[in-house]
Amino acid sequence: MKTTFIVISERLLRAVNKVATATKQTRPELFRNALGHWLASVRRREHARADREAYLRQPVTADEFAGLINAQAFTDDPEFDH
Repeated sequence: MKTTFIVISERLLRAVNKVATATKQTRPELFRNALGHWLASVRRREHARADREAYLRQPVTADEFAGLINAQAFTDDPEFDH
């Protein structure tokens, strides 16, 4: 592992210390976990953005998922025609 230094406000440090104590983590563990979660959320947002752009370039057609929806429908469901 590498060592890095960050500057944070006193208020944020107090909050970090409180959560670290409550969750029985060291501050470095808490920061690593928090950064890992943040990076995962950045990746999810990027994937969602890429999906939105792809669907804008090639929109879903009206019948594209009809077969899948019908396959999942209950046979006695009057909403779906098999």
